[in-house]
Amino acid sequence: MAILYPGQTLRSASLGFLGGVAIASLFLLSLSTLFIAALLAVTIFLFWRASRVVLLAGIVILFAIIGAWYAERSFERLATLKGVIGTKGVVVSNPEVRGNRQEFILNTKEGRLLIRTGLYPSYQYGNRLNVAGEFESLTDEYGVRTYRRLLVTKSQGALAFPEIEKTGEGGGSQAVSTIYRLRERVLSILRDHLPEPESSFAQGLLVGERAELPKNFREALSKSGTTHLIAVSGYNVSLVTQYLFTAFLIFFPSRRTTLVPTLLALLGFVLITGAASSVIRAAIMGMVVLLARELGRASQGWHFLVLTALAMVLVNPAVFAFDLGFQLSFLAMGGMVLVAPLIKRYLVWMPQVGFLSLRDNLTNTIAAQITVLPILLSSFGTLSLIAIPVNLAVLPFIPLAMLLSLLLFLATLVAGAFASVVGVIAYLPLTFVTRVIAMSGSSKLAALTVPDFPGWIAILLYGILAIWLLSEGRRKYARLWRKSSQ
Repeated sequence: MAILYPGQTLRSASLGFLGGVAIASLFLLSLSTLFIAALLAVTIFLFWRASRVVLLAGIVILFAIIGAWYAERSFERLATLKGVIGTKGVVVSNPEVRGNRQEFILNTKEGRLLIRTGLYPSYQYGNRLNVAGEFESLTDEYGVRTYRRLLVTKSQGALAFPEIEKTGEGGGSQAVSTIYRLRERVLSILRDHLPEPESSFAQGLLVGERAELPKNFREALSKSGTTHLIAVSGYNVSLVTQYLFTAFLIFFPSRRTTLVPTLLALLGFVLITGAASSVIRAAIMGMVVLLARELGRASQGWHFLVLTALAMVLVNPAVFAFDLGFQLSFLAMGGMVLVAPLIKRYLVWMPQVGFLSLRDNLTNTIAAQITVLPILLSSFGTLSLIAIPVNLAVLPFIPLAMLLSLLLFLATLVAGAFASVVGVIAYLPLTFVTRVIAMSGSSKLAALTVPDFPGWIAILLYGILAIWLLSEGRRKYARLWRKSSQ
C-alpha cells in the first residue's frame, strides 16, 4: 500500500472540501449524486490502495462530498422566510451604502433579516427598530442575486424599503459599537483633513469605504485595473505588513522577535478600521504570507493560504462562491504565492531601485492580474489594457499612503495641530496616486468592454492555470530529485 504523508493528506482533504463547497454553491446536488460519489471514493480506497495518486484522488473526492454536504446543510437553513412580516429587532451590522440605498442586518426573533432602505434617515449599529414589509422574491434574476446575498450575510430573508420605526439605541455588543464608532471617527478625520478625491480614496484604502468616491474616479479605477486598491485586500495589507516589519527591524534584534510587534500593529489596524469582515480577512491573509516567509516556509505559503481559506469557509461556506471580495483577495494572494515565483525568474535583470521595489512590484502585479482576470471579466466585463503599467507606477506609494492616512488619524487624537502637518504629508502620495489613476483611466483606449463573459470560460481559464501550476511544480520536484541523486 502506498504511503501518504500527513501534509499530502491534509492538502488533498482541504482542496477537496473547498471544491465540494464550490460545486454545492453553483449546482443543485441530489442525495443520489452524493451517494454515487461516496461509493466511488470508497471503491478507490478498497481496490486501488497501491497507487499514491489514486489514493489522493480518493481523499479529494471523499472530502468534496463532505464539503458539498456541509454547504447544502448550511444553505438550507437560510433564506427561508416568505410573505409579509411585522417585527422588531436590533441592527447588528455596520450599514453599508450601496448606490442609492443602505443595507444592514436586523436581528429579530424570526432570524437575521437583510434590510434595504433609502439613504435617509441613516441607521447605526445597535439601533432598535420596528419594521413591516413583504419579503423579496428569490425566483427572478434579481432574486437570485438577493439569495446569494442572503447566504453571504447568513440571513433568513430580505426586506426592500419596508416601513421602519426607530424605537431606541444601545442594542448589540458595547465592544462592537465602540469599534464602529472608532471607524466612523477615522472616516470623519479623513474627510476633514483631505480634499477630494484624496479623502474618499484614503477611506477606501483603509476601510474599503466606497460610498463617497466620485463617479468619474470610480470609473477610472475600473478602467485602469486599480479597483483592488480600495478593496482592503490581502494583497494591500501584505504590502503594509511588510513595511511595518521592515520599520520594526530597526528597533528589534532579530526577524523572529520583530514578528510580534508587527502582528500587534496589524491587530490594531483591524480594530481602528472597524474590524469589517473584509479587513479581518485581508489581515489574516497578509499575516499568513508574512509568517510563511519569515518562518522559512515561503515555498509552502500556498498551503497556509488554503488552510486560511478553509477556516473562513467553515465559518460561512457562501463566501467561497458568492463573496466577490473574498474571491479577489484569495486569488490575488494565490497569485503572489504561486504565480509570482514563476514570473520572477524571467525578471532577474530588473533592478529593485530601493523602496520602489520595481522587480517585486512588477512580478506581484502581473501575478495578481493573471489570477483575478477571469473573475473580473465574469463579474464586471471590463478588460483593462493599462493595468500593469498603472499598478507598477502607483503600488510603491500605496503602503506609504495607507500608513500616513492612519498616522493622520492617530495624530488628530494626540495633537490636533500636528495633524495638519501629517495631513499635508499624507496628501502627497495620495494625490500622486489619484492623479495617475484619473489621467490613465480617462483615456478611451484604457479598457475594453467584454459583455456577457460566460462564467464557464472563467472556470476553464482557472483550470488551465491550475494545470500550468501543477506542471511547473512537477518540473521543480523533478529537478530537485535529479540533484539529490547525483
